[in-house]
Amino acid sequence: MLNLAQPKPSSHKGENGKLLIFGGGKTYHGAPLLAAIAASQFVDLVYFSSIKENMRIARKMKEGMLEVIVIERKEAERKLKEFDCILFGCGIDESKENGELLRVILKTKARCVLDATAFSLLSNPLLLHENVILTPHEREFERLFGMKASRENAERMARKYGCTILLKGKIDVIAGGKGKIKLNRTGNAGMTKGGTGDVLAGVCASFFCKNSAFTSACAAAFLNGKAGNLLYKKKGNTYTAGELARRLGEVYFDLIS
Repeated sequence: MLNLAQPKPSSHKGENGKLLIFGGGKTYHGAPLLAAIAASQFVDLVYFSSIKENMRIARKMKEGMLEVIVIERKEAERKLKEFDCILFGCGIDESKENGELLRVILKTKARCVLDATAFSLLSNPLLLHENVILTPHEREFERLFGMKASRENAERMARKYGCTILLKGKIDVIAGGKGKIKLNRTGNAGMTKGGTGDVLAGVCASFFCKNSAFTSACAAAFLNGKAGNLLYKKKGNTYTAGELARRLGEVYFDLIS
């Protein structure tokens, strides 16, 4: 955690991270907003864009989360290169349009974190590159790469495609594109709830705005699990993904103090 970039006292708005989130769809409305809640604690600006049907819901939900800037999809697509990192996939629909958008994002070589539906939309893993972090759970890894999810295979695929893979599990495996490997043991059974992966993706993307892919993935996995462990001590398995997201900033501050 101590290796993460810290805001300079002289910095101005936007200099400590601008994150764009593409997510949400006809079924999963809240997933990208959980990611946004998590991310907004660590970067200056969080932008959110979704399909037209979801934008109305997003604006309504945003009333309780004023930090997030909701922008139309076409505007977001025009400004891809203006962001420090792009998070793609949380709750997004599996459609031809979204698949094409993902290809466009990957071809820009922009820093991006791919989660959830992004793995179904990623038709060609050869588009992956050093500025990509993948955050699959075991089944998503197996569908994407056609092999068993394991430490060894995560390391192999990260090397092959040059990306960073955060393979989620009881013990998280973080594999870097240049052969680095790290295991994260923070976390508990309460983190199997829906939404906790979206929170992790949001933290990971926020860190990636100003840090290396491997450092960002390692720090995000550790912090997410650490916050979950502290909640578990108070509430057992009854805590929610929303509670997890809102606890991150406090836990982070305690860790770096």
